[in-house]
Amino acid sequence: MTAFNTSDLSRPSSVPLETDLDRYFESYWETYSACYQRGRACEQAERYREALVRYEAAIEIDPTQFDGWYRRASVLVEFGDYDQAVESLDRALELDDQSYWGWYGRGCILWEYLGEPEAALASFEQAIRLHPNDYWAWYRRGYLLAEEFEQFDAAIECFDAAIDARPQDFWAWYRRGNAQRYAKRYRAAVRSYDRAIAQRRDDYWAWLRRGDCLAFLGDREAAIECYDHTIAIDDTGFWGWCKRADLLRQIGQLEAAIVSYDYAIEIDPYDSVLWYNRACCFSLGGNSSAAIGSLQQSLVCNPDTTRRSVRGDRDLDPIRTTPEFTTWLKIQNIDERI
Repeated sequence: MTAFNTSDLSRPSSVPLETDLDRYFESYWETYSACYQRGRACEQAERYREALVRYEAAIEIDPTQFDGWYRRASVLVEFGDYDQAVESLDRALELDDQSYWGWYGRGCILWEYLGEPEAALASFEQAIRLHPNDYWAWYRRGYLLAEEFEQFDAAIECFDAAIDARPQDFWAWYRRGNAQRYAKRYRAAVRSYDRAIAQRRDDYWAWLRRGDCLAFLGDREAAIECYDHTIAIDDTGFWGWCKRADLLRQIGQLEAAIVSYDYAIEIDPYDSVLWYNRACCFSLGGNSSAAIGSLQQSLVCNPDTTRRSVRGDRDLDPIRTTPEFTTWLKIQNIDERI
């Protein structure tokens, strides 16, 4: 998602399509307009190094033009030179502090690439003051407030404003659901995810997060249906299998839970929690040898956490007094006393 307005990146209207751009610009190369327009053409063709040279030539000829500094910043972002990009935008904004896209682009760079959320927030707020009905600054401000500052009420208000501008936008509904979920307003979050899913029926994360909210509300069956959707969308996704397995274990469908853990383990065989929870399923089903086998794998992946968890975990009570388990504890030198 670009931080810059690219709507003006078009061939100069006065130049016929068949014209050779090099020859066209040769006649007046030393003017600001020629250098700038050549930079635009190179940028549009994704010839960014040439574009940078042209923009800097334009700036050298006339450093008082907003567009030269602004487009220079957009090209510097392509090179990953984010500090200089912000400096270039600052110069542009000194020339025209009423540029919505200048403030918006500055905010995007400061947050996404330089990790300066406070400065980014100030830039987005300035953009909103200039264009209070535009989607982008409201959306980014909400996203920033939710993820960096945990100001969920303010974030939801921003997403509401973004939705007013674009009622059918997937991302605004999805991020609104996330902010509501962070604030533990799970029913409201489900409604937001429903609106997001209405725009993208096959979005893995919207179904996953909807399932998370339903699980928090205690509706495990409905949550499992959501995780089933995620798996149908992408059966190589870790979280759908993992969360499905956890809920199946909680409702006592142990065999189905073990199958889901097995799929999750295929994706990440080094996750100790998967192996441990799989062991708990076997324990609850009275299969001590299979439980011990999974515990051994958990121990290999994360010995300290596994040792702590084994002590006093009620899910292991069905096998705790079996000879196999007590022998394994002794071999692993695990003291059950807490």
